[in-house]
Amino acid sequence: MRKSIIVLGILITLVILITACSGTAKNIGGQTVYSPKWYTQTENDIYIFANALGESVNQNVSNDQAEARAYSGIVLSQRAYVETRLHSYLGSAGVDNELITQATNRVVTAIGNSNIIGSKIIERETKFYQDEKIYRTWVQLGIPKANILKELENRLQREEALYSEFKDSQATQLMQKEIRELEERERSKR
Repeated sequence: MRKSIIVLGILITLVILITACSGTAKNIGGQTVYSPKWYTQTENDIYIFANALGESVNQNVSNDQAEARAYSGIVLSQRAYVETRLHSYLGSAGVDNELITQATNRVVTAIGNSNIIGSKIIERETKFYQDEKIYRTWVQLGIPKANILKELENRLQREEALYSEFKDSQATQLMQKEIRELEERERSKR
């Protein structure tokens, strides 16, 4: 009797572990399509993410493809994040004129085209599909929001007209407060 309870406990534990560690499989057009649970996450309270998939008959090529696509995606993600945050700061400070709009566009473009330090692979999963003889690798690349906002602050200082409007408003305090909060969250997660 005691052995039966132990075996049953082990089986239940295994089922829970397998379910918790697996991704999601969806039936699309009569075909089961798999992706990890984290694959659709675009941000959390510390990072913005870019998710990508690589496929190849060679595992290394599959990994390389997924990473390259994720790095391309993070450029778009960081650009969108900067644009959203900058417009929020300026809007809350009531800053709005043509010169500022032009300078804002230059800053957003420069950050979108830059490689901000701190990006790293957060998640990676590779599966081999025997029937197709192909490797699929899912990658999630993350970059700390605080790093992006620090780069935004640096770029703003280079744009004199924009920075003079920016620093004289409450937007500067809002951004610096957000950077401190993000850095604190990141430190507490370590």
